[in-house]
Amino acid sequence: MFGYVRYSKPDLTFRDFYKYKAYYCGVCNSIKNNFGQLGRLALNYDIVFMALLLSAIYDGDDKFQFEKCMLSPFKKKKIILNEYTDYCSSINVLFFYFKLLDDYKDNRSYPSLLFSKVLYKNYLKVKDKYPHKEKIMRYGMEKIHELEKSDRTTLDEVSEVFGEILGEMFVYDSKYEQFMLLREIGYNLGKYVYYLDCMDDLEDDAKRKRFNPLINSYEHNIEKRIDDLINRIENLTIQLDIKHSKGIICNIVSQGLRNKSDAIIAKINKGRG
Repeated sequence: MFGYVRYSKPDLTFRDFYKYKAYYCGVCNSIKNNFGQLGRLALNYDIVFMALLLSAIYDGDDKFQFEKCMLSPFKKKKIILNEYTDYCSSINVLFFYFKLLDDYKDNRSYPSLLFSKVLYKNYLKVKDKYPHKEKIMRYGMEKIHELEKSDRTTLDEVSEVFGEILGEMFVYDSKYEQFMLLREIGYNLGKYVYYLDCMDDLEDDAKRKRFNPLINSYEHNIEKRIDDLINRIENLTIQLDIKHSKGIICNIVSQGLRNKSDAIIAKINKGRG
């Protein structure tokens, strides 16, 4: 259910592209430092965007460090590590853990059950550090699981819950004067991600008889609704006091989100003839 909040590489400067990679590697490195190697398997673009955005508005330390990587063991890579990459690595572990549990409940995936048990200590570590975030995610994911049991559940019902979860994850500090804007950005991004995930998996879910609210009723105005979500995210982002990395953030929000949704919509339309 993740990986849709991406940059548009052709529209990025080389400097911004390598800076984005430094954030990506920073979150990945933070996962390794705090939780070991397993959590790195589930690192995705959506979490990296959250780390980038939080760093940019809280004026996080944007200094580069050099670290070796398991994918590039002989050459050190530039990375950015700060308290926001650490926070997002914790949120990544929470999402990964609950996704594994959800996979087991829905598909009786024993590998997912095994991985969840291996990840359990790290989950408890995050729960102890961020009990409020864990509670919101646990209750939200349980609610989504219950909603997905019914064929009558609509796309909006489930995306609303996922939006509320992601919105709360974007609030790093509720004392920050613009925290409501961050919550709204996360909320709308959550709905966007859930919409695209349902569209992207529609054909496969139908074949495997898995829950997907679009199987019984493909909503013809979904393209407009996605466009409205992107416009809303753009307008909210403009209102933020962004202190650095504005080029990357605007690229993701203005081009990246549209490129990804356009590609999935084109795939759906091609499949429908």
